[in-house]
Amino acid sequence: MPTPPPSAPGPGAPPSGDPASGASAPDASGPGASAPEPSGPEPRVPEETGAVQPPLGTAGSAGPAAPVPRPTAPGPDAPATQRHDATGAASGPASAAGPAEAAAAPPGAHAAPAGTPGAAQPFDPWAPPGPGTATAWPTTPVGSGPQSLPPGPPWPYGGPAGWPQLAPPPGVNGFAVASLVLGFTCLVPLSAGFGITALGQIRRTGQRGRGLARTGLVLSAVWALAWITLIVAAVVSHPGLPSADGLPPGTTSVFSVRTGDCFEAPLHDRVRYVTVLPCGEPHEEEAFGQARIDGTSGFYPGAQSAQDQSEQGCRDLVDRYIMDSWAHPATLQMYYYYPSATQWAKDPHALCVFVDSKGKRTGSVRRDYTDLNGAQLDYLDCTRDHNDALGREPKEDPGQALHAYRVWAAQVADATELEAQQLEAGDWPAQARKPIADLVREIRRSIPYWRQAAAARDVGSERLALARASVHDGYEQARKARAVLGLATGDTVDSGGGGGTSGQAV
Repeated sequence: MPTPPPSAPGPGAPPSGDPASGASAPDASGPGASAPEPSGPEPRVPEETGAVQPPLGTAGSAGPAAPVPRPTAPGPDAPATQRHDATGAASGPASAAGPAEAAAAPPGAHAAPAGTPGAAQPFDPWAPPGPGTATAWPTTPVGSGPQSLPPGPPWPYGGPAGWPQLAPPPGVNGFAVASLVLGFTCLVPLSAGFGITALGQIRRTGQRGRGLARTGLVLSAVWALAWITLIVAAVVSHPGLPSADGLPPGTTSVFSVRTGDCFEAPLHDRVRYVTVLPCGEPHEEEAFGQARIDGTSGFYPGAQSAQDQSEQGCRDLVDRYIMDSWAHPATLQMYYYYPSATQWAKDPHALCVFVDSKGKRTGSVRRDYTDLNGAQLDYLDCTRDHNDALGREPKEDPGQALHAYRVWAAQVADATELEAQQLEAGDWPAQARKPIADLVREIRRSIPYWRQAAAARDVGSERLALARASVHDGYEQARKARAVLGLATGDTVDSGGGGGTSGQAV
């Protein structure tokens, strides 16, 4: 294949030479100058690409070399180019051999002068193409350029130096704090829920507060255990579930209590059910009767009227249950449960009970015909009206209720006269006849003074007559007669209810 003639350098092109050695190449156009013969065979120039390929076996060719572009002569206006070393500083004219040629040349060899036929010319990628020449741009073989690498594992908090750094996760988890705070209260569902939520968020985000969440869960567990313990204790101590009528097992309605029953009532403001106990066991209350409550035109009379009727009816029943008023303890109080409007429509009665102000009692206070003999019952029958009359003394002072005291004194005088007549007519045991006769004689002495009190016209006369009648009350003679008959001789209280009365609606 013919070798193309070398192109002449432009007018302003610098002389070719080796910058490294500082020697200038001989000018090919000068007289007598001869071009050095190139060593080795001439390079082959493929027609398709115009690239110059060094022959096989030349120095620096360890294998197939990259294609070398066809040298072209710079144009007349092309700027002078310079070669740069590794530091970037200009080291010589651009007409010197390029890096690829320098690497291929053996040590100490000089590059062929410019314009020599067959010599490889340096390639200036920035020089404009000349007329009629084709520019062959270098191409990068496949696999020799930069390749994309697979992504590596994520960095914990941002990438290496130079990469955008991620901000660390926020501080303490809010749900963990809420779980701890609520853990000190009894809000177990909220505390436990917030604690579980906090642990899940902390596991995903890396926030702080794991210990707070765990503490909240522990406190929630403690509260839950305490609630379970209380519920179990309440179930065990409770007598049972309510029955069909709404009452706990072993209990009964307060209005189902019978006369003579001893019982205990729950500590409620409104008692609906009670627990009946034997009177020989300690108990709080003892029922002694039922008082009827009359309505108004067939309707409930109202709470106040129901209370008034209950109190009066229960007072009248005291002497029937405790016939011996001297056996009535001084600490015993009368109490009653009166019905509400709904209960009154079912049963129009109030329940009358005794309550001891000292606490629970053991044994019954009942003293009626069931445990008294004939002589005892006769004596109590003779003295009942007199005792009832004495128990109706007005509560006001004689100076404020003179007429009431006059009426009361007349009633006591009549009851005393009747008592003396019945005691004189009784058939008493031999050992009781003299004490009873002494009692009759003494109470008869009080009758004239009771009559004077009933006829008194002023407060002074009333007070004087009452004081004289009390001197002959026959108290000492009655104690001797009771002792002989086997009746109580202790302290007596008002036969109308003892130490006081009170009631409760049911």
